[in-house]
Amino acid sequence: MNNVEINGIYYNLNECEKTAQVTNGPDEHRGAVSIPETVSYNGKTYTVTSIGNEAFCGCSGLTSVNIGNSVTCIGNEAFWGCSELTSVNIPGSVTNIADWAFGFCSGLTSVNIPDSVTNIGDSAFAFCSGLTSINIPDSVTNIGEGAFSDCSGLTSINVETGNTIYDSRNNCNAIIETATNTLITGCKNTTIPNSVTSIGDDAFWGCKGLTSINIPDSVTSIGDEAFCHCSGLRSINISNSVTSIGKWAFHNCEGLTSVTIPNSVKSIQVCAFADCKELISINIPDSVVSIEDSAFDGCERLADIYCYAENMPSTKRSFITEFEAFNNSDIRKATLHVPAASIEQYKTTEPWSNFGTIVAIDDTETQAS
Repeated sequence: MNNVEINGIYYNLNECEKTAQVTNGPDEHRGAVSIPETVSYNGKTYTVTSIGNEAFCGCSGLTSVNIGNSVTCIGNEAFWGCSELTSVNIPGSVTNIADWAFGFCSGLTSVNIPDSVTNIGDSAFAFCSGLTSINIPDSVTNIGEGAFSDCSGLTSINVETGNTIYDSRNNCNAIIETATNTLITGCKNTTIPNSVTSIGDDAFWGCKGLTSINIPDSVTSIGDEAFCHCSGLRSINISNSVTSIGKWAFHNCEGLTSVTIPNSVKSIQVCAFADCKELISINIPDSVVSIEDSAFDGCERLADIYCYAENMPSTKRSFITEFEAFNNSDIRKATLHVPAASIEQYKTTEPWSNFGTIVAIDDTETQAS
């Protein structure tokens, strides 16, 4: 039976299984709502097992929800657009929070996800601008794309030890893929534990509150756009275990003033440090054999670049941007420090020859190990 009203809430009743699903009724819910574990209709008892798709969608006057311990699934857009919702109790019976389940619930400030949940769907908490912190239990095995997208107030994401976490693009993304399923991280001064082997694409994309990051020796790769638009980032320590820094990895990190590339990296990818407008000094080790298009594009304040490679790194343009490595960077005012044995090669080869001053590296100036 569909759309049966019981105590102000509408349900779909399954006669065979004696279960009930909360469904979207004709009336908009306001104030506090309590979803029971069981309901009775025509002398029969039904167990409430799910909140259906769009069940409370657009109920802007809904302020709080208490969900009974029998519910296992919160459906797609179940509470979408409940802008006045400030409190929701998700019981330990829930295993699935579906796509956009709490999208645009701007009044939510905190959410307790129980350790029964295994899936957080795409955009499940997108545009929850009031949400400041979230704890993801070790039961969660999948976090959908944009699960916390545009949660502009989010400053802390805590992922419990023992969790398997997948890459996810969101406004304050602290979701990192790990080899040993261990991750605890947040969105401000962040230390990544030694269990992490890779930082996925878009991992911290748009974390404007992130000011410093320490990347441990266990990490071997930094994904595309991993720290893109982290405008508040002032300090980053890249360990010598990192062999790959992805495209646009630190694009628009306007607060960075100096960067030391570890002596394990062979290539600096397309736009890796583009538009780092406060970047003054760069340390490039002799391991680097190529610097791709626009790697340092728009780095307007460059003053000193130390390039320790005796075999001059290639800066060949590709089809992606068709610009050279230092495009839109006023390197005529900068000094390039290179090995004495190769100084003439740098002086006669673009874009290196465009530096205002090219000098030999002093014997006392050592590169990062």
